[in-house]
Amino acid sequence: SSMASLREAGNERIRAGDHAGAVARYRQALEMLESEIRSASSVSSVALVARLRGDRAPLLGNLSAAQLGLGDAGAALEAARGAAKANRSYAKAYFRQAKAMLALGRPHAAANAARLSFFMQGQVSLAGTVDTKALLKQAEELASENRLAAAAAASSSSSAFVTPDAHEAGGGAMCSLELAPELPSLVVRFLDGAALVRLGRGARRFWVTLATEEALLACAAQCCPGGSERWLRKDLLRAGTGAGWLYAARALAACPESASAAPNGRLAICDRGGQVFVCQPVEGGGRRAPLWAPPHCLPFSLCWGPSGEYLAYTSVSEARLAALVVAPMPWVGTDAIVTPLQMAPYYLAPSPCGTRIAVLGALRTRQVLCIVDTAQATMPCTERAPPMSLHLLVSAAPLYFDWAPHAPELLLALHGRRLCRERGAVASEAYSSVGEATACEAAFQQPLQQPTTELAPRGGAEVGAEGWTVSGSASFRAPQWVDRLGCPQGAWLAPKDSDAGNGRVSLVMHDPASGTTEVICETLPPSVHFSASPTGRWVAWSGMHDMRGHGGVFVRRLPVASGSPIMVFNGTALALAWGGDRLALLIELGDSDELVWAVWDPPVEGVEGGPAGVAASAGRLSVAPASFRPNEAFSELVVPFFDQFERRLRLWSPRSDAIVFADERAQVWVQPFPPPGRGPGGLNHPLGAAGHASAAPPAFRVADGSFACWSPQ
Repeated sequence: SSMASLREAGNERIRAGDHAGAVARYRQALEMLESEIRSASSVSSVALVARLRGDRAPLLGNLSAAQLGLGDAGAALEAARGAAKANRSYAKAYFRQAKAMLALGRPHAAANAARLSFFMQGQVSLAGTVDTKALLKQAEELASENRLAAAAAASSSSSAFVTPDAHEAGGGAMCSLELAPELPSLVVRFLDGAALVRLGRGARRFWVTLATEEALLACAAQCCPGGSERWLRKDLLRAGTGAGWLYAARALAACPESASAAPNGRLAICDRGGQVFVCQPVEGGGRRAPLWAPPHCLPFSLCWGPSGEYLAYTSVSEARLAALVVAPMPWVGTDAIVTPLQMAPYYLAPSPCGTRIAVLGALRTRQVLCIVDTAQATMPCTERAPPMSLHLLVSAAPLYFDWAPHAPELLLALHGRRLCRERGAVASEAYSSVGEATACEAAFQQPLQQPTTELAPRGGAEVGAEGWTVSGSASFRAPQWVDRLGCPQGAWLAPKDSDAGNGRVSLVMHDPASGTTEVICETLPPSVHFSASPTGRWVAWSGMHDMRGHGGVFVRRLPVASGSPIMVFNGTALALAWGGDRLALLIELGDSDELVWAVWDPPVEGVEGGPAGVAASAGRLSVAPASFRPNEAFSELVVPFFDQFERRLRLWSPRSDAIVFADERAQVWVQPFPPPGRGPGGLNHPLGAAGHASAAPPAFRVADGSFACWSPQ
């Protein structure tokens, strides 16, 4: 019989309730299909092979349904994953995965697969949408049961700790983490043989004497940005996650497994078709690793997690349904997490701890800022954190922001005038006052439905009591919250009305803890952009004071007592981006649409006068030998808002010796900027020559792509 008739026979067996018979017929159909594919391949019939391979996905999906009917959820999951591998656009494959995962007792993974199915359907199937929401409701109920069971077990066993003697006598596990089914594979993956032996000898004594909840939380806090406990997701403890899992997640995020294999990082590239892949920053790109994630990436939304633990971007389906895609890097070992959103997100900014992403987008007719809970993407196991959910924080236009370095807070710039701070709470924290059950329901169902009145964003007037309003004539975009030595809460770099009361606007560094303010620039131009170096030693700003070309790019060393501002370029820059203490300038060549990268290096202490001679020395400027026309996505959607993108966009390599960019032909290039030598070199370039300028080496092509960004390490 033909493959089609075997498949139909399997369908009839399922309708009759004979799942074993259906499994047998589907397997026969698959064997026949593979034989036909081999035959077509031998005669080089490309079109026939492609058509036959397209039949794999529905056959494997049907096999998954039959195996689940037999009660073999593991085999059903394997078949459903095979269907997705055969055809990534086959929505039923993800629905079958969700059903199998639910049967295996994995509600969070089931919810992720169900959401991906919903996204792939594109809201074109009403029945499919109803089925997906019903499945999510089942997953929510199972997750709630698991959470209550974990809480009951923890309270009845006093955190599940017993003595070594009781354990050896069969008294049970010493810690709930020890019972986790995921633990053995994770331990084997990250420990060598000698370490496994030592762990086996000392594990029981370790759990009793050292692995208290308090000790593990303290260790987890040490792995947070700046060692700040305020980044710890203690709300997850209420869901039965446990301090041990929080520590495991923070330790892995602080030192990703894949970082050691990338001496100068990796590049994430969005190709011309919207597919994302990762490659090496070498000519030709080296070995490419495509993401197992939906295509149709909005190029300018692509970004890395703060430690390279994941890639995030916005995907827009053919039915114009938007979703947030978070793809954990290989050390986590999980599939991409796809969360459909009832909004159009266009800017993503992961928090320094990685468990939150601030999303700026449009909701109906308003611009809104949301906080998405991404703790699940940083966990070694997806069942240890709830599915991604969003919390609508504020609505304003225009709206710019930056994350605080040591706490889940944001510095907001609302309506182009008002600066204030606001807590960047995730949904589980925002719902804590209405009960855990409501928070659990929101995490599972909320991204698939329109926000309720309880989730409606607040207006700018109600946000953040601490801050100020700029009334002078200065136009600016994103403020910056700087990690500065001596400031326990960091410092704000932002415009502020001059104390002289003359209508002028100054650029200041404000310490929110002490209330002290340091003036960086007394008088800002009418339109300005600015940025502080990651080291906190330098501040740069650029702008035009009038229509006659009076302006430039200036830097100033901190503290301001170190010297006066230095003009590093006699003209404006379209963009400023720091790589360590090296400042990249994107400069427009005259009236053309061509741009060129240049890099300013600060004066070298002991060579050009030392600290006392900083103000008199201009440092050094390196200029790329060739100009370029930027890719449309970059020139139209990034450059006009570069201050905001610079807060998270990584154009610099981890070693601060090269910049990545994409040109108008959708080709990705790396422009090297090696550290400067002792003396100036010759410069033959449209920018002209200067005593402290030199030419950089030529750029090299990496791959085809419309957008690229560098990993943090």
